[in-house]
Amino acid sequence: MKDFIDNLTVSTKDLFTNFFNINGRLSRAGYWWAFLAYIIISMVVSAISNLANMDIIPSILALAYIIPFYCAAVRRYHDVGKSGWMYFGICVASGILSIIAFMITIAAFAATMFGGFSPMFLIAFLFWIASLAVQIFNYYILTRPSDKEANQYGNPVPFATVKASSASDSEEEDDEEDD
Repeated sequence: MKDFIDNLTVSTKDLFTNFFNINGRLSRAGYWWAFLAYIIISMVVSAISNLANMDIIPSILALAYIIPFYCAAVRRYHDVGKSGWMYFGICVASGILSIIAFMITIAAFAATMFGGFSPMFLIAFLFWIASLAVQIFNYYILTRPSDKEANQYGNPVPFATVKASSASDSEEEDDEEDD
């Protein structure tokens, strides 16, 4: 349990230490541990804000994480040899497709208010599917293993877990005890 909490802490600290950093690389473990920490924190904050009847707090938390996660995703794309502009393009494409799908859905509901079925629902559904496909591709890139060798964005950066550093500390302590 201690290693779990330590990994969450290290990854979240790295996320906010590199708040505006889009240079370099970020390991798969570093990204997904930070993502898991965000999910856990947002669940706790949502539960507390529901009890306190302060619904704005989870929105503020989400806004606080937008830039760090965008920069982390760019560094994660760099880690698999892809450009950060590709991530930007995926975000824009997904956003545009979702907005178009939403607008067509609203128009289709308006058309059905006057009777009948609107074929615009099918068009909206296709836009929703296209947006989903773009996001699935995004998650495919984010979950790919890191490039083993250096690429144009730098050398691989392994996830520095506390467990690894505490293991080396305990070995040093054992060496001192032997002397």
